[in-house]
Amino acid sequence: MAASIDQLRAQLRRSPVDWGVRLELAEALVREGSGQQAAVLISTAPKDPPDIDSVLRAALLVMKLDPKLAMRFTDRALAQDEFNVEAALVRARIHQHRNEPEEAHRFATVAAALDANRCARETALMSWLAAEGLAIDAHADFSKPIQAEAEPEAVRPVAVVQEP
Repeated sequence: MAASIDQLRAQLRRSPVDWGVRLELAEALVREGSGQQAAVLISTAPKDPPDIDSVLRAALLVMKLDPKLAMRFTDRALAQDEFNVEAALVRARIHQHRNEPEEAHRFATVAAALDANRCARETALMSWLAAEGLAIDAHADFSKPIQAEAEPEAVRPVAVVQEP
């Protein structure tokens, strides 16, 4: 049985650096309709989350109320692991929420290159990007290098003859 909000608050008072309890309480507050309280709870923590999973959970919780804090969390996750598909997708969703399609596209493209199947499951994000004219082929083969256009053959100078 899940702990009540009051029980979670009591646990957090006893151990304010326990991110497991902090995130569980924040999620309970969001479910109750108290998203602003959840954002304050996350933003006023005495320490940053200890692991990437907690960092990304925190980012998802606060992205609608404090997108800058959410971006700070995803920056941290990507600095620790630049190949983290979930961090790239969370960042893309943050930019989607901020109505920044080019930035969302940039992070979604990275995610698709890292794990096309995982990215394809982000149907709401992918549909939004497509509606913005920035569709991503999540099943494209990103393992093959992009072929550059062939260089044109060298042009040889031609003598010009003037007619009298």
